[in-house]
Formats: sequence, structure tokens, C-alpha cells
Amino acid sequence: MREIGEIKWFGGYNQKRHALIDYGYILRNSKPDIYVNKVHLHCKVKDLRTSVIVTFEVGVNYKNAMEQAIKVKLIEDEKDEECLIYGITCNDERYFVPSVDVFFANFEGEKIANFWNKLQDKFKIMLLYKIASKGIPTYILESLNEKNKLIRAMLLILWSKQYEDKMNVAYEKAFILIKEYIEKKSEKVNIFEKNENYKVDTKKPWSEWTFLEFLESCSKVTVLEDIKSGNKALLKIINLIMKM
Repeated sequence: MREIGEIKWFGGYNQKRHALIDYGYILRNSKPDIYVNKVHLHCKVKDLRTSVIVTFEVGVNYKNAMEQAIKVKLIEDEKDEECLIYGITCNDERYFVPSVDVFFANFEGEKIANFWNKLQDKFKIMLLYKIASKGIPTYILESLNEKNKLIRAMLLILWSKQYEDKMNVAYEKAFILIKEYIEKKSEKVNIFEKNENYKVDTKKPWSEWTFLEFLESCSKVTVLEDIKSGNKALLKIINLIMKM
């Protein structure tokens, strides 16, 4: 099982030996710091600055039979579904939560808002993909104050999954937000992948989802069935992203 941790320190220069240091330590949640050697990195040494969040597996150092971190990756390169997308600090306490399910089972109110506000936009999008894929209750997201219009639209769509009587209204508002977001963005929005046949696969890992997979997971039945049932705003959203 992969874990999440934070670089305590890595590398540097050994004044006594007059040599570069090729190891360091990772902070863990409720466990002793763990040793990591350069040979077990799946990232560049220069990226391992203090406080950088990484994921890793626990192996054994055969020289001393002690635990060591192996297969160390930067958090943004992690695709393991059992890993949370980010390590956070809330109210001066450190939490490295092993899964989104555990996080939402134990955090609420202000702690969720603190967690959310510390995430980069790309991680927020990935988190919403995972919440949709896991069917986690979305009422806990209602109080989030989100400025990014695309992510606000996604929150509305995900929220409407539990409030089907308000789905059409939510999608209409989401369409306006997505349209405004796209019009103001000059760079390509890579989460919108063209798929003229509406082919989706919500069974593939959430980390590989596109926006269509997200829409499919939030639909009552399927995207096509929702369109046929009269959700015109959903069709407008799809037509909008197909033009990207």
C-alpha cells in the first residue's frame, strides 16, 4: 500500500566527508520519519525540497533491516486510487489521509474548507472526479467558497446528483459558468476531451477520467438518457466542450 508523506530534508553537502548527500527523510502521519535513498526515487532529486509532498511504498534496508521508502514519487505523478491527492495541514495539525473516503468520514465544516483551499485547481478537479466515482455524499461540499468558475460548475453538477429535482437548474447554471470560464481562458483546457460518440468508461481509474466521464458519473442513468429525458443544459455543456 502506498503512503503519503512530506520531505523533511533531502541531500545537501557533508562538510566532514566533503561529499554530496544522496539520502534524506520523509515525515509520516503518526509514524516515525522514514529514510529514503536516491536510488529509490521516481522523480528528480532537485524536486525534493523541504515540505514537498510525495508518495511512497515501505521497503526494507537490507544493510540494517530498517524500514525505508521506495518508489518515491511526487504527489502530482501519483495515480494510485488508494492515495489521497494531497497532504495537508489543518489547524496546526498534520494529516496524511490514505483515501478520500477516510477524509470525508472524519473531517467536516471548517476542516474541509481548509483542506479545499490548500489544493491547486488541478487537484480539486481530480478530487471531484474521485468523489463522483466513489459516490461519496456531496452535501458536505455545499459550503465551499470556490472562485474558479469551471470548478464551481463541477460542484453544481456533482451536487445535483443528490438533488435530482434541481438537476436541470443546476446544469443551466453550470453551463453559464463553463462558458464564461472557456471564453476567458487562452490555454487549452486539457480535461475536455473530444468524443463525438459520447463514449465513456467510468470503470477506468478516476485519474484517467475526462470531463465526459465526470458527466456520465453524475447523470441519473447515462449522459444520453439524461439528454433524451429533457436535460437540454447537459446537451449544451457537451456541445460546448466538443468545440474546444
